[in-house]
Amino acid sequence: MKVILSPLISFLNSISYKAKFILIGLFAVVYTSFLVYNNYQTLKDQTAKSQQELDGAALLLAAKGLLLETQKLRGVSVGYLSGHAALKPKVLTL
Repeated sequence: MKVILSPLISFLNSISYKAKFILIGLFAVVYTSFLVYNNYQTLKDQTAKSQQELDGAALLLAAKGLLLETQKLRGVSVGYLSGHAALKPKVLTL
């Protein structure tokens, strides 16, 4: 382990305290920037997924109306086919 870290130790021993603090600060800024970017990407993905869910909910509301109208027509058609002639105008309007 000492062999692996000896070049880094000799480098750190050769620079001043000011340069060491700048180097540590630089590492902190890079690491913090990575965390902020990762958090931003996560929030962006969640926002896109939420928007897709909202779009799907709007389509479901439209499909619900269509389903209700289809059920009304089915009910009136069954009544008309069962022999209730008074339902014929309703079948034609639906």
